[in-house]
Parts: sequence; C-alpha cells; structure tokens
Amino acid sequence: MAEVINVSDGRKEIVDSLSDFLDLVRELMGDEARDWFETYLKENYLPEQEIGRMEDECAKEIERVEEHYKDILRELHDLSKELADLICSERLSRMKISHVAGQIGNLTGRNL
Repeated sequence: MAEVINVSDGRKEIVDSLSDFLDLVRELMGDEARDWFETYLKENYLPEQEIGRMEDECAKEIERVEEHYKDILRELHDLSKELADLICSERLSRMKISHVAGQIGNLTGRNL
C-alpha cells in the first residue's frame, strides 16, 4: 500500500515499496546511508521472514506426516481385525494367519 511521506524540505513523496523508500534514503542521505539501511534490513528483518517461511514448511510437513501415520493406523486396524477374524474362525488356517501377521510386521517395520 502506498504511503505519503513528508520530507524535511516540504515535499511529499509517495512510497509504494521498500525500493522506493531506499531510493528516497539515497536521495536525502546518500549512498552510504542507503547501503547501511539495506544491510541492516537484510541482517535483521529478512531472517525473520525466512524463519516464518521455514515454520510454514515445517507445519505442512507435520501435517503430511500426521496424515501418513493416520493411514498406517487405519491399515493396521483393518489387518488386526482380519487377523482376529481368522483366529476366531472355526477352521484355523495357519497360512492365512501367518500371511496377515507378516503384513502387520512388514507395515510396522517399514514405518518405525
């Protein structure tokens, strides 16, 4: 958003961006003042923006990991229900029980 800045000589300057402000600093105070201010901003303000960006990325990654593990828990729940049904059936099939137990073992082993 554009701002109007009253300069000491009475002029009104419209500043629409940081670049406009730095140009105004150069005009009023010189190149050294502009360079100092730009360096100061890079060292003190821009790292905060970077931290905010990193925090956003971490939050997205946490959300992705949470969804992944919810999927794993759903799959484990389904497999454990299948295993319980096999164990409680009238005709035990050790081969089927072993297969489902192996799937549970593989799933947990891959994701721990």
